[in-house]
Formats: sequence, C-alpha cells, structure tokens
Amino acid sequence: MIKQQIYLDGKEFLCIYHDGFTDYPKNRELIQTESLEGTKIEFHESWIDNLKDELITFDNVFTGFLQLNDDKNPYNSFCCQFEEFIIYEKPLIKNEVIENLNFFKEITNFIKKWTGLDLYKVPYLMNNIIIFKPTKLQLKIRMDDQNNRKLKIKLLENGYEELIGVIKFKNFDIVVDTKIVKIVDSTFYVESSLEWKAVDIELFKQEELVFATYNSSFIQSVSIDMQFTTNRVIDNLHQSKRTVSFEEYSSQPIDIGETTNDSNELITYQIQEKRLKNHLNSKMTFNFLLKGEYEKGLDIFSEIAKERDYVELWIFDPYFLSYESGGKNRINDIIKILGSNLNLKKKIVFEAKHDDTQQKFNDFKAAINTTVSNLKRKGALLDFDFIGTNEHFHDRFIFLKNDYKLRSFMLGTSFNSFGENYSAIIELEELNGKYVFESLKNNILRKDKLILNENIQ
Repeated sequence: MIKQQIYLDGKEFLCIYHDGFTDYPKNRELIQTESLEGTKIEFHESWIDNLKDELITFDNVFTGFLQLNDDKNPYNSFCCQFEEFIIYEKPLIKNEVIENLNFFKEITNFIKKWTGLDLYKVPYLMNNIIIFKPTKLQLKIRMDDQNNRKLKIKLLENGYEELIGVIKFKNFDIVVDTKIVKIVDSTFYVESSLEWKAVDIELFKQEELVFATYNSSFIQSVSIDMQFTTNRVIDNLHQSKRTVSFEEYSSQPIDIGETTNDSNELITYQIQEKRLKNHLNSKMTFNFLLKGEYEKGLDIFSEIAKERDYVELWIFDPYFLSYESGGKNRINDIIKILGSNLNLKKKIVFEAKHDDTQQKFNDFKAAINTTVSNLKRKGALLDFDFIGTNEHFHDRFIFLKNDYKLRSFMLGTSFNSFGENYSAIIELEELNGKYVFESLKNNILRKDKLILNENIQ
C-alpha cells in the first residue's frame, strides 16, 4: 500500500493511501519540498505493508464508490472504492470561506502534481485521511466507425472473470433505451435503434459495481462561436502597481462535422431547456470587501467588465462624478477597469442638479482626460455615455445586458470609495435584477428627468 502525506510547516495537512498497487519499490521513500508564501510544504511518499500500525484519528467515516470522472477520484483511467476519515476542523476555512485563496491554489497545484488529487475541486478533503482502492478494470469507449448509434467497448485491463454491463442511452437528461449485456469477450458492441446523445455505463462483478461513467458523450457535430481578439492595448493603473489589458474582439460562428437526424427545433428546445435549468441553479456572486481591499475590488470589477457575452454595461451610481474622496488616481483606475472590454457600450447614470452638473462633468472629464487621450492614441476607444438625472436615487448597481440575458449586481458603496470601508458586491437573481433595471430606466431616465447626456471616447 502506498502512503502519501502532505505537511504544512511540519503539520500534517492531508494523508492518502493507495491500496492495490503491488509493483511499488518497498524500500523507496520520496520527499519533495517547496516554499509557498513563507510556508514550507512537504510531500512524503513511502510503502507500508498494511494499516494495522497506522494511527488514524477522525471525527467521522464515509465510504463509497467513485466513478471515472468524479472530482474525488485521483486516477485518470480507473474507478475506485474509497474510505474517507473526516476531520471537521479545517484551519484554512473560516465561516465556510477559504481566506487566502491564492495560497490555497498554490497548495492544490503542489498536491495535484504529486498525488493526482485535485483538492481545488474538493477542498473539504483537506486535513482528512483517505484510502483509495482502484478497481481492476480499464475501458476504452468509442463510437463505432460505421454506425453512430453503436458503441464499441474494449476492456484494456480486466481482473474479473465475469462481468455484467448496464448501458443507458440518453437524449440529454432522459434515458431513452437500456441494454443489459453479459460480457464474455474483451471487445463488445452495444447498439440502440433510438436517437441518443450520451450514455451511462455501469459494469458489475456479480452485485459489486466495479466501473461507472455517466453522461459520456461522443461528438457528432460541433458548433463553436470563435471569439478572436482583434485589438489589445496594455496600460498601467495609477493607484495600483498592476496593469490592465484593453481588448476588442470579433465573433465568428464555425460548424464542424455532420448534424444528427434530430430536428433542429427539438435540439434547440432541449438546449434552451438545459440552459434555463442551469441558470436557475447557478451560484450567484457574493463578495464582501474589508477596509483597504482596493485590489480585491479591482479584481471583481475587472471580472465583471471582461464578460464577453454581453453588449452593454450599465452603471447606476449617484456619486460617480464626485471623485474627490478617492482622488484622481482612483477614478482613472476605475475608468480603465470598466472600459477594458472595448466591445461593451458603457453607460454611467449619476445624480445631477441643474445649476452645477455641466461644470462637475467638465471637471470630471478633465480629471480623466490624460487616460482617455493616451488610450485613444494607442487605438483604444473607451466609449462611455454619461447620463445625468435629477431624480434622486441611492443604491448603486451594475448591469450586464444583451438581447436575451441580464446580470445584475448591487454595490454597498460608490466606485469612488470602495475599499475604504466595509461593503458588499451582491449578484441579484435574474428576475429581481430585471425588475430593478426596468424600474430604474422607467423612473429616473425619463426625458423630463435628464439634465446631461454626453459621450466620452
């Protein structure tokens, strides 16, 4: 049995046992060490005869079977039985949040390199003890060259005398046909007369599951929306030492391969159905900025602005022009971050008064003039519409919009002061976001409310 241990500054962080490997050199001991952000991380690997002499302390135990592509499965080609000894205390996790995410990413990269386990996908495995026992079965699955409704399955490695296969043919998430086959040869074929897009495959040794893969699909045709970057300009930020990349791109749809016999209407319907289900169950963004987390705020706004599936970026901030508290450096940084996606049409809505709005806007325009001029000289047109309204509003919002989709974010502070105090950036559920967006447009952007509407490129 192979034993692998990960240590952080001498304290065990993870322990993994690989049972069933008999060709490992029993006198071998492997040690690898790196320094990550001042922390010493060590990998130890050695051979043990059995678990009798191992001290295993735990709070709970969980056992099960891992299919071929399960996130917990460290093997590329084998399914496995596993036993997980759970430790509830996780020092790197506070209130269900990993505090130093970059540090954790470096740890997971190190662990994946030496153990095959991707801890980034299953972070709660940290501090646990896991025993993996791979099954003695390796398969190669492909579609038959002559018949796109027939599967060719080849046993590359088989440590069992008799196997039973259960193959479920699926059209999207619906099982349309099931075949049960007794496997006697190393290569066998399974065919369905019905249209299918994916398969679930389970192989049993008597009543024991020894292989499983679910929703395996075989490409018959591919439709790709290729996005080519046609312009890229790099510029420095002012209040941060980082740089920002201004990008312009074009889309080119490409079809590869032959289409299936299904009607296009049915395929479109099923895709739309799946997209809506995924959207309704998607996780929405929630971020909380502490004092001084200016850089974190830049990361969040940059991620929002870089979205390529939208055509408009709307910002509602009553105090957007009031840059005095954050200073010129901050407002120039914000303009660069929000303007980094050159394909987006940017619209900034702010609160205005009749007597001083034009002067405030002229002062604001002068404050960012160097940024705008430098980028224009490099070939990057920011394209911001500034819209002043005399209708009072308080909360700040960001909207990403196209003809059929809307993403909405609520901000706990204005752009000119984020990072100076505690504030949240919360993504709204789509229907709620749509209600807010339409309400703001219909009420504060009425023609009789507008005082200023100017464009800056």
